[in-house]
Amino acid sequence: MLPNRRYTGSYYFSILLASIVTLVGLVVIVGWFTHTVVLIQVLPYFVPMQFNTALGFLLCGLGFLLLILFLDNRLRMVGLCLGVVVALLGMLTLLEYISGINLGVDQLLMTHYVIIETSHPGRMAPNTALCFTLAGIVMVLFASSVNIKNKYLYLQLIILMISLLSSIALAGYFFEISTAYSWGNLTRMAVHTSVAFLLWSTSALCLLHDTLKQEGRHYDRAPLILFSIMALGSIVLWGYLAEKERHGVIQTIARLAPHLESRVQSILSLQKNALQRMVNRRKDHQVTAPALWTRDAKAYLEHNPAEILFAVLTPQGKLRWFQAREGQDATDLLQSLNLSLPQELKRSQRSLQPIVLAPKRLNYRYFGSWMIFPLQHAGKLEGYFVVFYDYQMLLQKAATPVTRQLTHLSWTYRQQLVYQHPFHLNTSQQRQWQQQFVIYINGYPFTLTLWPTKQLLNQALSWMPAAILVLGLVLAFTIATLLQFWQTLKTCKQQTALILESAGDGIYGLDNQGKTTFVNAAAASMLGYSPDELLNQPQHALIHHSYPDGTPYPREKCPIYAAFSDGQTHKVNTEVFWRKNGTSFPVAYKSRPIFDNGQLVGAVVSFRDITADMTVRKKIEQALKLRTAELEASNKELEAFSYSVSHDLRSPLRHISGFIDLLKKNSNSQLDDEGKHYVTVISNAVIKLGTLIDDLLQFSRTGRLALNKVTFPLAELISEVEEELSTLCQDRDIVVNKDSLPVVYADKELMRLVITNLLVNAIKFTQPRKKAIIQFNAQDSDGFYKFSVTDNGVGFDPEYADKIFDVFQRLHKSSEFEGTGIGLANVAKIIQRHGGSVSASSTLNQGATIYFTLPKHEEYLT
Repeated sequence: MLPNRRYTGSYYFSILLASIVTLVGLVVIVGWFTHTVVLIQVLPYFVPMQFNTALGFLLCGLGFLLLILFLDNRLRMVGLCLGVVVALLGMLTLLEYISGINLGVDQLLMTHYVIIETSHPGRMAPNTALCFTLAGIVMVLFASSVNIKNKYLYLQLIILMISLLSSIALAGYFFEISTAYSWGNLTRMAVHTSVAFLLWSTSALCLLHDTLKQEGRHYDRAPLILFSIMALGSIVLWGYLAEKERHGVIQTIARLAPHLESRVQSILSLQKNALQRMVNRRKDHQVTAPALWTRDAKAYLEHNPAEILFAVLTPQGKLRWFQAREGQDATDLLQSLNLSLPQELKRSQRSLQPIVLAPKRLNYRYFGSWMIFPLQHAGKLEGYFVVFYDYQMLLQKAATPVTRQLTHLSWTYRQQLVYQHPFHLNTSQQRQWQQQFVIYINGYPFTLTLWPTKQLLNQALSWMPAAILVLGLVLAFTIATLLQFWQTLKTCKQQTALILESAGDGIYGLDNQGKTTFVNAAAASMLGYSPDELLNQPQHALIHHSYPDGTPYPREKCPIYAAFSDGQTHKVNTEVFWRKNGTSFPVAYKSRPIFDNGQLVGAVVSFRDITADMTVRKKIEQALKLRTAELEASNKELEAFSYSVSHDLRSPLRHISGFIDLLKKNSNSQLDDEGKHYVTVISNAVIKLGTLIDDLLQFSRTGRLALNKVTFPLAELISEVEEELSTLCQDRDIVVNKDSLPVVYADKELMRLVITNLLVNAIKFTQPRKKAIIQFNAQDSDGFYKFSVTDNGVGFDPEYADKIFDVFQRLHKSSEFEGTGIGLANVAKIIQRHGGSVSASSTLNQGATIYFTLPKHEEYLT
């Protein structure tokens, strides 16, 4: 959830739809485990929802509910993980279809026992797998905290793709067009699968709409409209190609029906003619002996499986002779003969023509007709020759191997099944592809139903329509995204143009030939040209051709063009540009190179008229001169004050010191102990005051003395100072380490004062230690040497590290450590005059470190 989310109707509707999708997946999973086929298949002739599909909906629904409820919470990462799993499930299935390799994910969790319209047991349809892949991507995009440009546009387009694919499949079920929910002859999308995807995509659109509304965004209409138009075009083209393939299947079936009819009529005609010849032979030769009839009958029955029984009847209809197929009990047939013939014999007597009785089922085994041939001699009726003809054998013989390869077929008579191949048929196939033809056999209407075999569907149906649909949607997605980029670029260009036009500074661009590629209004106005007059013109020859005094300005010396050769930004504070009217004006400009894929293609120049700035600058320079004169006068006053302090303060101090010495010499015996203590305190104060005056004078002089820089080894200077301070180190164990110190470039005498103050400071604050260790170190760092002086003394509170370089700042009591608080201030002043810096760090009772830097001499900067 977004911070301060307002819960709208679309938010709650999104939750409701995601919950329904979760329930659909759970119910179908329960159906698979409990063998409740109605939950899996909905209707017997519908496609089942595969177990993996149901699992995908369960994960999709749960994951999306987590995203809706915890969009700003870490729990959304669970939704992201479920989205990844769903996307992988879809992609692996698509990979199985494309590569033809079984990766073992189809029946990993369930052995499938409902496989109607399933090309691979347990494998979800390819359009289902594609929808799951897209749904997983949507969940990942929703959950991702990464700022993806045009993220919401991608979400809209992908969700629309899922919605379109599921709507097409659902429409296929509604209008009974199987090619709408099947791709080729592969596994088909189930009806509740299409409904679940439609609900899920609607839920996603509701959440997206609510999120955009909460964030104050809006739908990008132009890319969506373009995507919709192109997607509809892809669907129309896909529908045309799919229907063309479907029509090809139907035409193939339609061409087989006349062939079958011709075969049936041909076989039937041949057999009827053979029977008529048998009757004629008996008539011509007056053959009535049963033995002869039996011989001929057995021969006919052996060669014609459709003929089941022959019989000869008297004119009155009584059985004279019969012969049944070998192994066939003729009782039921003869009984049927007695029941069927009386009325038909009268009709035959009147016409004396062969007749065929209406087809009927006998003995649950045969479905056929009685054929009656009158027997006559010399115009006199001598009886009847009757045959029971089985249509099942006729129709079986009529179906050639090619016909059976390409079609399944069924013959019915008045809704009674006569013959069917194969015996068990897929009723859903029958509903989707069946074609019926009425064919008359012996004058009776038989219904022939044909529908394609899997072999015919594999030959006629291909991936091409589905591939074109997917490619069309991908192309629509790509072009819609490019349109969004183009709109963004166009907006950026417009904003850039507005910024350039509203900028107070002049701005123009150059190509690598020095010709102007763009110019803003401010630049054109300052130069006195219209923008069109400047475009595609050589900039240097037009506005930068001469120096202020009018002498020619060579192009090769122009800093603007230098950017083309060295790829660096060049800034110039004082030059002139020339107007169209021939006058010049002072400018400050900056020339920046322009790179395209690492290739230097030109430069952009920004400039401003500094006429007013130069007037201000002159005033500032005059003020600086006046201020400098005042500072020089003040410095002279300071020097006079320093001399006065040096002369006037020291004279009274000498008098006080002299009188104290006289007092000690002449009156020491007359003073009691308290008086002697007072004299000692006064004497020490005079000495301390003298030291303080000396340090102040020295601090004052360090800021005025000119620097006399030379190169010298710093380690040698430290050794000299260490020797000078040897008296301070008497009766103490002090170690000074100064290895690997560089040669420095500085004023040696002032640096001597720096080292002296640092060593004195370290020696003073290591007094409580039995062994004092003072360590000098140096590091090389970008044109500077960084030095550190570390001791193992008492240290100081790090809170006051920035105050120890101020004058008179003391971090310890004078009763603990003597000093004036000027030594480190002198160090800071000298180092800063050399262009360096000082700092300090410490931990109380664990020592201190003083840092200072010195610039390298130029010869060491190579």
